[in-house]
Amino acid sequence: MAAVAWPGRAVDAVTATHVDGVPVIHTEPAESPLSTSVKPVFFKQIVKLLLEDGTEMFGCLHCDFTRTAPLPIRSHLKAHAARYKKGDHPQKSAEMSLTDLLARVAEMDKVTAERDEWKRRAREAERKLASLRQALAP
Repeated sequence: MAAVAWPGRAVDAVTATHVDGVPVIHTEPAESPLSTSVKPVFFKQIVKLLLEDGTEMFGCLHCDFTRTAPLPIRSHLKAHAARYKKGDHPQKSAEMSLTDLLARVAEMDKVTAERDEWKRRAREAERKLASLRQALAP
């Protein structure tokens, strides 16, 4: 299979060349449910596969994962998601200096204190709302 003609870009063909032993004869962009007759919308990482026996399947653009509908492919795409952006990996604590470690602990203490304050305020608001509901209930 050659490169797939994607609306506005060219993408290499998917890895799936066979589905359950049936060869893939055509790959095209998978249309999203957001499409309208005026403006078609296509998934960026999901393709529609036409098999030799005439059945249509959907496939992952990154690997040979295939299903009969696009929704399971969308769920599967999490397996390919980068956990961190390039160059944005957190530094391991074993590689940090003592000053950096203490700064990180201080920042964590600050965030924890802010969280605790917001949690206290949320619980107080929930109590007030419950008493209002009880007072207004018939």
